[in-house]
Amino acid sequence: MRKINPNKANDIYKIKPAIIRDLADYLPPILTPLFNKSIDDNEYPDALKYTKLIELYKANDIRLPVNYRPLSLLSFNLQNSSIPSSTTS
Repeated sequence: MRKINPNKANDIYKIKPAIIRDLADYLPPILTPLFNKSIDDNEYPDALKYTKLIELYKANDIRLPVNYRPLSLLSFNLQNSSIPSSTTS
């Protein structure tokens, strides 16, 4: 969590990466049991499955849809649930 780039986009719930980075010492003890329970129960909360799809301009004529590519913004938790957390690093 400390390695999060604070200049990246907010997640779909408008959580700023800088806030997550600043709370890196406090969030893992709270989130780790929740993620572990989710794995143990073999279910993932619906609220964390949502994504926001935006179009990202590539090049050339901005009026042509072919010049855009899709980009999915995920919830912060979904992005980081596969990253091992450590309270000692």
